[in-house]
Amino acid sequence: MPALEASPASSPSEMPQVQAQAQAQAADEPPATLQLPAEFAARARVLMDDHLPRIAQRAERLILRVLHMAAMADSQVQDAEVASAASAARLPADSALPVVAAAEADARRLHNAAAAAFWNGRNAEYALRLQTRAFGAHPHNAQIAGTLAFYHLKQRPAQAEAARRLALYAIALGNAQFPAGRIEDWTTLAIASALSGRERDARNALFVTLSLAPALDRPCRAAVAAYLLHGERLRAPTEAMLRRISASGRSQESTACRWPPNWSASK
Repeated sequence: MPALEASPASSPSEMPQVQAQAQAQAADEPPATLQLPAEFAARARVLMDDHLPRIAQRAERLILRVLHMAAMADSQVQDAEVASAASAARLPADSALPVVAAAEADARRLHNAAAAAFWNGRNAEYALRLQTRAFGAHPHNAQIAGTLAFYHLKQRPAQAEAARRLALYAIALGNAQFPAGRIEDWTTLAIASALSGRERDARNALFVTLSLAPALDRPCRAAVAAYLLHGERLRAPTEAMLRRISASGRSQESTACRWPPNWSASK
């Protein structure tokens, strides 16, 4: 077998020019994308299994500061500080999921189909499959990631750890329309935390929803509904939220916020 021919070496005088050309070429090249399966569901599984756990840990470190501030907040002035801290809890670009080519039109179509399957068809399992494919199509969309977390909680049994990782990621990813994160994603984080044995985080995430919501009816109804659906692991965080509202003198703003709660009547 003939030997491979060696490429001619550059002379010392040519080296600076060669290096400059290489640097200019590297600067013009777009960042490399991760080699992932083309099929959206398979791509989503790789991202969620191989990358999301590590990224969720980074997001958690950012969000724990927000949860701590929410635990200490006891006035509407401090609510604004919680919202500001939530807006600042953002993953740096080099800490998010690897760069992948987004198929935005496909992601939106799958996202809408998942919503129809869940809300109209009452089929949580099919909605999860569709939303997983939407995530594979566009993993850097906070709404798609947060909605996927929501569907994980709607499975039987609820898939709390997967929901919690996705909720952490969605909140820390950022959303131009909701700078402090969607209230739905904070609620998902609270529920998933409670179901995975993190009662303090669950309570404080519900406190964050109080700081972000323009009115109390929505977070109260979401928390009470979570307790009625998931049971005793949500009771202490929900009661803590309702006690805080009562202490602030705002229970009358919604029948869902009353204290003490009448759980039997709610059921």
